[in-house]
Amino acid sequence: MDHKKTEQPKHKLRRDNVAVVADTSDLLQSNDSPVTRLKILVEQLRSNLQVLISPGDKQFKDVPKRVRLMLVSFAVPLLFAITKIYIFPLSSSLYLWAVVGTVLAVLTYLGVYWGVKGQVRTDSYFSVLPMPSLFVLANCLFLSFLFVGAINRVYLWGLFVLAISVFMTFLYILSLAINILNVSLFYTIPLSRLGESVAFISSIVTVFLGSYVVAETAVPMIVAKSYTELGLLGLFVLVSTFVLILSLWKYFVVSTKSVVVSVACLSLFLLVTLFVFVMASPYAWISAILQGMVAYVLLGFIIHKEQNTYKKSVVIEYIVVVIAALILVIWA
Repeated sequence: MDHKKTEQPKHKLRRDNVAVVADTSDLLQSNDSPVTRLKILVEQLRSNLQVLISPGDKQFKDVPKRVRLMLVSFAVPLLFAITKIYIFPLSSSLYLWAVVGTVLAVLTYLGVYWGVKGQVRTDSYFSVLPMPSLFVLANCLFLSFLFVGAINRVYLWGLFVLAISVFMTFLYILSLAINILNVSLFYTIPLSRLGESVAFISSIVTVFLGSYVVAETAVPMIVAKSYTELGLLGLFVLVSTFVLILSLWKYFVVSTKSVVVSVACLSLFLLVTLFVFVMASPYAWISAILQGMVAYVLLGFIIHKEQNTYKKSVVIEYIVVVIAALILVIWA
């Protein structure tokens, strides 16, 4: 991108508070698969946790920023858990949990902004900062449907604690990736590709979780002929999908004038495919898997095409994903 500076030495990167681990950043290559990059980021997370809890002098100068992001990543799922257990333990209202999820999403947006110390470009407000918020919203709605009613059994407590722990971990990994993507708008850094991969994977996970919630909600509305509520649900999905895809704007090598139109068309297409899957699939999780597959292949194809990285291995990867999804559907 035109506004990026040339690559800075490592000590400069540390002063800019980028969460870089020297032992793992050198392992990143431009042709690494997303899974490999995600493994490296998990290793980085483990190393960072060791640094944070170890006594004595810290090895990195960006510990305060990582601590802020960690606090946000732990606090938001914890607030959801408290709300679910103590405030609304018996509620299964979609509207209630949509409000709760929206409030937590706004808090996440503000928390991530605070976590990166407000060092953001104008682009970041619309490109990278919304990703954790949408991830939180989708998770809150998904968990509210997964744990309906009071959590009053030992196995339910175990599953709930596990779900909240996974929620915290993935939100922290995504927050670190957001930090990387934000700084990559200022400087060319070796971890920018890793940040892009994590952001893309989190977008697909968000699509899957959101699609499950829509599938669980839309069918009763269709049966009850609640077309007004169905229309509002469709509008909510359309706007959320638009914001989610727009947050990946840096992947699309298109002019500023056409990016909104392109994202709007993609959002509308994904909305149509989702409701087709909802009507055709007997189970909500099948609709979610199929929608996640479509989003993965469609967005991945566009990204590879615009970045001129489309090759035979990518085609094989998409074929494997489609076959795996079809096997799950047929087996069900």
